Amino acid sequence: MTSDAKTGAERLREFLKDRGIPLREAAKGIRVSHPAIVQWLDGTAKPSAPHREALDRWTNGAVPAESWLEPHEATRLDEITPWKSTPDSEAAVAPAPPFQADVGTKAGGADAA
Repeated sequence: MTSDAKTGAERLREFLKDRGIPLREAAKGIRVSHPAIVQWLDGTAKPSAPHREALDRWTNGAVPAESWLEPHEATRLDEITPWKSTPDSEAAVAPAPPFQADVGTKAGGADAA
């Protein structure tokens, strides 16, 4: 998220306004209380991770879950690169021992005597 990017609250407010969606309808669609939506929009609270995902889905991506991150949180995420397998990284991991079936006998069985 760059510094000129809109916040989640700004995106949600714009989404609702542009479509004329009442807050109560939005709350019902996202399965939260009306006060929760109001708090998200006025900045006194932020949606939980599952609610961020619900907003992302309900708005068809117009309010991405990532838009609710603080700038320092977004910066940290931007610094993370996907893990890539390399010959060196594969060699550093010890191979798992092969599966060995229990070939012994059960306690009390014919061979246990």
